[in-house]
Amino acid sequence: MSTPDIIKLVAFILFLLVSAISWAAKQIAEQKKIKDAKEAAQRREEQLLRTGRAEAPIQTATELRGPAEAPPPPPTLSTPSPHADARRRLQELAE
Repeated sequence: MSTPDIIKLVAFILFLLVSAISWAAKQIAEQKKIKDAKEAAQRREEQLLRTGRAEAPIQTATELRGPAEAPPPPPTLSTPSPHADARRRLQELAE
């Protein structure tokens, strides 16, 4: 093998190693999250059995956001828009 071929081979092997290490790190992190969630659930269950009281329930992201809010109604003629109100005030000041 010539030197450029060896360099290409080493670069390819390094790329494979980095990819494998990255994949393994993601798998380990995912397993840790699963383990932490199971331990938290077990702690809550033991707390409930020990004290008879449950901790405050964990809220999900959708519960934290609350129900979907309707968009505000369009401005009507009886309530001037903020821009029109500002223009009116500026005209009053100019006079």
